[in-house]
Amino acid sequence: MTRQIIAVLVIALTSIFTSCNSPDMFLPPVFENDEAANQKAAETISANLDLVQLLKDSLKKKAVDGIETTWTKLSTRALGSEYAAVSRFTGGYTNNDITITSGTISYSFSTSRDGTKVYLEFFEATTIEPLVFSINGATIENTSLQFSGVFTNTTINENSDGSIRSISTIKAGINLGASTTVDQSTATTSGAWQGGIDVSWYDPDSSQSEFQISTADQLAGLRYLVNNGTDFAGVTINLENDIDLNSIDWTPIGTYTDAVKNDEEAVFSSNETAYNGFKGTFNGNNHTIKNLYAKGSTMYNYAIGGGFKGLFGILESGSTVKNLTIENVNIQANGMVGAIAGYIPSASDSTEPVTIENINIIGNITIKALFNVGGIIGRSESGSSINIKNCNVSGTTGSYIRSYSSTSVAFAGGIIGAEYSSTDSTIENVSVENLTVRGYVRAAGGIAGHILNTTVTNPTIQNVKVMLDYFKEDEPENKKSIGVITGTIGADGQTAEDIENAGKMLTIEGTINVSNVVLSYPYPYSEDNQPFCNGYVGTYRGDAIATVNPENSIEGLPDSNEGISFEYISE
Repeated sequence: MTRQIIAVLVIALTSIFTSCNSPDMFLPPVFENDEAANQKAAETISANLDLVQLLKDSLKKKAVDGIETTWTKLSTRALGSEYAAVSRFTGGYTNNDITITSGTISYSFSTSRDGTKVYLEFFEATTIEPLVFSINGATIENTSLQFSGVFTNTTINENSDGSIRSISTIKAGINLGASTTVDQSTATTSGAWQGGIDVSWYDPDSSQSEFQISTADQLAGLRYLVNNGTDFAGVTINLENDIDLNSIDWTPIGTYTDAVKNDEEAVFSSNETAYNGFKGTFNGNNHTIKNLYAKGSTMYNYAIGGGFKGLFGILESGSTVKNLTIENVNIQANGMVGAIAGYIPSASDSTEPVTIENINIIGNITIKALFNVGGIIGRSESGSSINIKNCNVSGTTGSYIRSYSSTSVAFAGGIIGAEYSSTDSTIENVSVENLTVRGYVRAAGGIAGHILNTTVTNPTIQNVKVMLDYFKEDEPENKKSIGVITGTIGADGQTAEDIENAGKMLTIEGTINVSNVVLSYPYPYSEDNQPFCNGYVGTYRGDAIATVNPENSIEGLPDSNEGISFEYISE
């Protein structure tokens, strides 16, 4: 800040001092030197300058008023091209009522290449000629910025000579720790996550069996590493602080690879090349991740990037997630979605279970997709095994878990959407409370939308409505596919004979705590459509087998349906 502004401030303060006689009156502080004013100016710029917008405006193909940007191609590599850009401010560029009147910022980029498209990945920005700012008429000189971040789905389309033909819509996140310096007085950004990525905590050449992360940038760095092929098998990631994801669209940790992209059948294969999943241990150390938000396409295609949503997209055999609370969850996508993980694929080379323990999903819960929707996990595939222990899903008013497809896999469950594990899985000491679990045609359950091979021990289901919106008249076997434990049970296409020969598909053990659970059916009541299995299990998968005796395949059904009420709604 200039000396003239300081002088005006001192005169104003002197006027206040000389006109007030009360010794108890609050007196504003007096800046005795430029350093205090410069620090205040740096903090003002740091708090109010929108760095994402600054980046976008600097890099737009069509020039923005007050900015002249020159691009330079530094090198061409087999996997990418290195670019740099220099943005010179010529006056008149305004950002959040802050004007940059002069100065120059330099950007450098790391990139990856796909044909004539260059994908922008990480960037660093630094002032190379001092910036001059104007804020509310005050001039702030000798200022510099330094910040870094990451791009998402941003590409440079090159001409044959390597020049830039076009730049796609710029999507970027800024790392926390961006600095603003005014005459050697520096302010550093902090607070809510801005979408950045930090991988500096990870050493690929290290033999460490544990790593610590403590910021949202570092959590996003874990995502970046996993999604690019580092599976962390045998390694523990320790969360050291609470994290607020600030409801910024979260790309999950773990994804399928280009080998199965747009190939629905391959998505469900046991081929290791199909996934970049997490195989290590994520220990939340009883910390909380707040405001998890993820959104994807809702088209009827498993493999177009619209599914596999959660904190983790894919957890592979042998992985563990434990000791973690997620507060406030909003996920909307096409399929395989859950607060902790969207999908657990078939295990091609291991029979180790995926373990989820000591997890709390609380607050405002909105988990919505076409199919395979769960409070903890979306879907576990045939060939996998899961152990879910000491987990709680408890929402505030209006919370819900919902599938809304008319297909036969439209499962919704308070804990897991669809459990297809072909080896025995366990769900122990879990609770689902204060929310609605809702399906469209089939199926919905307080614990699971669908179960194949599972032991459920000591479940608690309280203040929960399990409901269907609709059923097809030509598929009457589906009209009962809701239940306190599970909506449907068994395998696709099974017959009554298959059920008799399959052995135990569901075992219920321990104490079942059920209170104020409403099963809401989308058809009028009659004596012929009483709830199956006391309301604890909806129906078997398969055609016209709803009357099969459950004793061979279900063990431990309660003798009564105390705590359960039934609601039959006419269309």
